[in-house]
Amino acid sequence: MESPFEHTRITERYRGLEHLSVPVALVDASFNVIHYNPAYRKLLPQGANKQKLLHLDRMFNGFQDKLKVLQDAGLYAGNIMQFRMPGVQLSETNRIFDLHIARLEQSADLLDGYTINLIEVTEREQELKRLRELSDHHLKFIHHTTSGVLIHCNGKLVYVNPQGVRMVRAADAESLIGRSVVDFVTPEFRTIVVERIRRMNEENLPVEVIEEHIIREDKTTFPAEIFAYPVTYDGAPAIKVIINDITKRKEAQLRLQESKQEYQNLIDQLQDVIFRADEKGKIEFLNSAWTELTGYRVEECLGHSMSDYFVKNSDTDSSFVHVIRQLNNGIGDFENDLLLETATGQHIYVRAKFQTIRDHAGLLTGFSGLLSNIHSRKTILEEQRRIENALRRNQNLYLSLAKSMQAGSRGLQEACREIARTSCVAMALDRVNIWQFNETGNELTCLTNYIKQEQTFADEGLVLSDFSAYTEIIREERVLTIDDALQDPRVDVFRDSYIIPDGILSMMDAGIYIGEKLWGVICFDVTESRRDWMPEDRSFAANLADLLSGIIASNEQEETRSALKKTVELNSTILENAGESIFLISQEGLVEDANNMTSRLTGYSLDELTGSSISRFIPEEFISTGDSVVRNIEGTGTFHRTRTLVCADGRTKTVEISVTRLEDSRMVAIMRDITERIEREKALRESEARLDMALKGADLGTWDFFIKENRIIHNRRWGEMLGYHFEITSVNEQFWEKFVHPADIESSYRKFQDHINGLTPFYEANLRMLASNGEWRWILDKGRVVEWDENGEPVRASGIHQDITALKSIEKEIEDQRIFLQQIINAIPDPIYVRNASDEFVVINNAFAEYLGVDRQMVMQYKFNRNHQFHETFQQLIDPDAEILLNQQPLELKEHKLLNQATGKHTWVSTMKVPLTDADGQVLEVLSISTDISDLKNRETSLKEKVEDLSEKLRNRTGKLEQLTKEIDTFHYSVSHDLRTPLRTIDIFAYFLEKRYSDKLDEEGKSNITQIRNSITKMGTLIDNLLIYIRMGKVPVRKKMVQVSDLVQQVIDEMGRSTDLEQVSFEIGGLPVMETDPDMLRQALRNLISNAVKFSATARQPVVQFSSSKVEGYSIIRITDNGVGFNMEFKDKLFKAFKRLHSEEHFEGTGVGLAIVERIVQRLGGEIWAESVEQEYTTFFIKLPLH
Repeated sequence: MESPFEHTRITERYRGLEHLSVPVALVDASFNVIHYNPAYRKLLPQGANKQKLLHLDRMFNGFQDKLKVLQDAGLYAGNIMQFRMPGVQLSETNRIFDLHIARLEQSADLLDGYTINLIEVTEREQELKRLRELSDHHLKFIHHTTSGVLIHCNGKLVYVNPQGVRMVRAADAESLIGRSVVDFVTPEFRTIVVERIRRMNEENLPVEVIEEHIIREDKTTFPAEIFAYPVTYDGAPAIKVIINDITKRKEAQLRLQESKQEYQNLIDQLQDVIFRADEKGKIEFLNSAWTELTGYRVEECLGHSMSDYFVKNSDTDSSFVHVIRQLNNGIGDFENDLLLETATGQHIYVRAKFQTIRDHAGLLTGFSGLLSNIHSRKTILEEQRRIENALRRNQNLYLSLAKSMQAGSRGLQEACREIARTSCVAMALDRVNIWQFNETGNELTCLTNYIKQEQTFADEGLVLSDFSAYTEIIREERVLTIDDALQDPRVDVFRDSYIIPDGILSMMDAGIYIGEKLWGVICFDVTESRRDWMPEDRSFAANLADLLSGIIASNEQEETRSALKKTVELNSTILENAGESIFLISQEGLVEDANNMTSRLTGYSLDELTGSSISRFIPEEFISTGDSVVRNIEGTGTFHRTRTLVCADGRTKTVEISVTRLEDSRMVAIMRDITERIEREKALRESEARLDMALKGADLGTWDFFIKENRIIHNRRWGEMLGYHFEITSVNEQFWEKFVHPADIESSYRKFQDHINGLTPFYEANLRMLASNGEWRWILDKGRVVEWDENGEPVRASGIHQDITALKSIEKEIEDQRIFLQQIINAIPDPIYVRNASDEFVVINNAFAEYLGVDRQMVMQYKFNRNHQFHETFQQLIDPDAEILLNQQPLELKEHKLLNQATGKHTWVSTMKVPLTDADGQVLEVLSISTDISDLKNRETSLKEKVEDLSEKLRNRTGKLEQLTKEIDTFHYSVSHDLRTPLRTIDIFAYFLEKRYSDKLDEEGKSNITQIRNSITKMGTLIDNLLIYIRMGKVPVRKKMVQVSDLVQQVIDEMGRSTDLEQVSFEIGGLPVMETDPDMLRQALRNLISNAVKFSATARQPVVQFSSSKVEGYSIIRITDNGVGFNMEFKDKLFKAFKRLHSEEHFEGTGVGLAIVERIVQRLGGEIWAESVEQEYTTFFIKLPLH
């Protein structure tokens, strides 16, 4: 311990330490503190024991240990004069100091000891600690990562992590160190890898991620994703490479590509067109069936509107517009028949099925669908309707003619004229004529010929002959249709005598028969234009021929009626006593005599009957053609038929009439009333017909099984539904088993036995039966016992067969869709369920059951047991469902807490409940989706705290920014005033030297003065540009409407006053009018035009071009010159301040001009870039908003 005198002397000696802000202490040779300054004293907190200040080992943790090391190194021997004790911690604090210790010279400092300067390094040590931790974390990550990590210097490996060793299948990392990195690269990638290494070494920047193949030690390869960037390793430049094995990803991509190809192949094999379009109807996808259907190539149709391919100005056009409108109005699915126009111009009908595509917000983003070719079916249906209409028209016309013929007694001539005229007009013909054969059949006489144009009858009595071949053709074909009368050889016989003279183009002839005899023909002719005869035309012609046959037969029958009268009188006595109606018919078909039973049966008196025709009570309309009593009796001598009897009071009866011809050619008829019998038979037939129609309509087969006889009787449909046409409809049980699938025989037999044993009310089985095409079709076999014997034993069972193959397919599709839907919602992590109005769960997902802490089956069968562990959570979820069913409106519970039974913790959830409706709009079920938002709530709380923290930091930084802004303004003032002042002074003195002492200076001196003044000018320009660059980042943007071409012309005019621009050609194209700051844009244009003029000065004819274009609210201004251009490899340096792409000796400049332009364009909300080819052109592009 020093004496008071020594202390005073030391204090005086080192009084200057009092003014140092750094803690300093003086210690003796034993490191006891003998003096310290106030800064050292402040190290201890207020009230601390001051004795600590005098003992460094109590002042600093671990000081004594570190001093021991120094002592061992020769501290007291005088070997160490100056040293640093780093990282010593101030006790009871977290502060760290470096102690800088220097030995005092005793002769000069009056003390044998040391000075200790304390330099606080707390932040450095903390940062070093963080760096060490980060380094440790990084090393652990490198060691345990699944990525291979390697470092190479000059192409040689210096480090490989364990995963990298495993990837290349090496024995250890040491075996790889020193190897060339290229040894592990496949030949096709080596050039690329070498180039990437070169770029990283030169630019010191990372390179893009690439995929390549790596060679393992066993010479196999694997695909890898490579990321590399430059680093420093042991103080030397190196490159770190991250390698990720992407074998599985590549395999997955390959499988995905194969799946896509298989899916595409499947779609392309479909006969129907698959399409997808956006919400405006523009086509995005078509399969190859489109080309087969329309003839258009898929590629040329993509991007076009679908409406371009549907027929315009037709009924279907409005239908397609209606489809689009319906889809946009929210209809989910739509189906309609449309008319499509093919590449050849053909119109074909298609069935179009549309399905909307919506985003997560429910907005329409497009639609997809199916186009099926239904042209053949549609055409057939239209043709069928046309034929039905034509047949209906012809039938009405036929009935009208038939009634007209019956309305009064007409002669044959009059009837032929009426038929010819009416049919000619109705069928839109030019002429209709009727001809009669003579007895030998070699001549035809025209009975009438109606000509529509002249509305007259002509050629009546005309005779044609020599046409035997034509007669045979009529006999064979009954109705002969000739579309081209001039070319058809079947009517060559009439070519010169009839067809050519009368101008016949098309003709149709129908034979008129009386019994089996060809009586004549009715001919339908067309002279205006050729006609293709349709089946309905042939049918109508045949009907008219039959009508004529009836009229002719009726006329012939009139002649035979009177002969019967005499025969009837001979048997009058018999007639009176007979129990049946007996009457005598003359040859003319008149009633000559009748018994009283005839009067009672017909309701006519005997006087009324006598002399009347039998048609009075058996009218001709009830007698089929060729089935006349008189005509039949002449051929066979007998007649036995069922006829309709019309009584005097108008009632009708069904009678059975038997007629026998007498020797005098008269006929005796016996007639009995069989009305009741016929009605019973008719009722039976109608019942059978209705049953047959019902079975056909329901597509049912029927069977009767006579159990004891082992005999099964089935209808034809039973076999037809399987594609068989059995001639025999009675089979046995063994025959039936041949067609049943072996796996279904036993179960169906057991079900039938259960029924006949009284265990089930009916028999029903779904079984598979073998169809004629080899397929197994599903059949619903259903029936019951319908007859028992006297002992109650089943005798006969009846049932039906119904093909349910399609139903089974639909059931399978529904089940597949249900499973698919369940799999989808099971993949959703949010709890989901659907409940109906009966409080039954229809659908739940796994997440819902897991949230309740039970399995799905327990939830589906849950019966509201309040004692169950999850009842509280369950009740909270389902309580709002009743409100949804009642109000039929969606409900969102944004934030509420639920107990997660699986974790035992309360979680924040957001629940959405939506009513589900049926096809009639009735709400039947409720869909509930609950989303766990606990993380969101936690992040929200954390975010609020961070926002408050950031707000405080922002306020602090705003203050610093304001201070910095003031300093920048001061710098601006300094640059614009303080820097210019010495430049002006130098320029003035250089000027005076040049003027006053030029005669005393040699050429080198004069040249030096010139270079000084030029440098001053350049420096002034540089200062101006720097001020402009800085000012452009601060001045406010004042926008107004500007005509850019006017600004360009102003800049050129201003430059022309100070620069020779006569050699430069300016071509100003269409430039925009935009809302921008004119002063800023003028400055940018001035710099760009100045550049263009400067760098095109070497061209034979300098040209600067201005043009523009518009892109989505922006205008792109282009300035092009034909100057020297630049290398595009250096385009990133183009707009950097003080970066020049050309030497100053060739092109002067400051290197700030383009940087100013970039800052102006960015302030105006735009972009700037350039394209160039050396020695050809340079184009600058300025993209600015129009408003």
